Amino acid sequence: MDTQTQTAAFDDDGFLAEAGAWSRNLARQIAAEHGIAGMTQMHWAVICYLRGHYLREGTLPWESHICRELGLEKGCLHGLFGGPLTAWQVAGLPNPG
Repeated sequence: MDTQTQTAAFDDDGFLAEAGAWSRNLARQIAAEHGIAGMTQMHWAVICYLRGHYLREGTLPWESHICRELGLEKGCLHGLFGGPLTAWQVAGLPNPG
């Protein structure tokens, strides 16, 4: 476990408390804790899209919009991450709820 992982703080629902603490290594660890063994190019494309949209707009995009923009099948977050909330967690974004 790296130092950044050890010091990262999470809220009660498992979301990263400080978005600036996010790193690719931390994303891999969070994904592994959710049973995602390996992050593929498609996983990273979704993560980069989510982070970019959130940092630009200050909001989380709709799942259907993400899948369409990335040229993926409808429900892509369920197929890749098991659902949108896990994708938000892996992306290091705040709790949407």
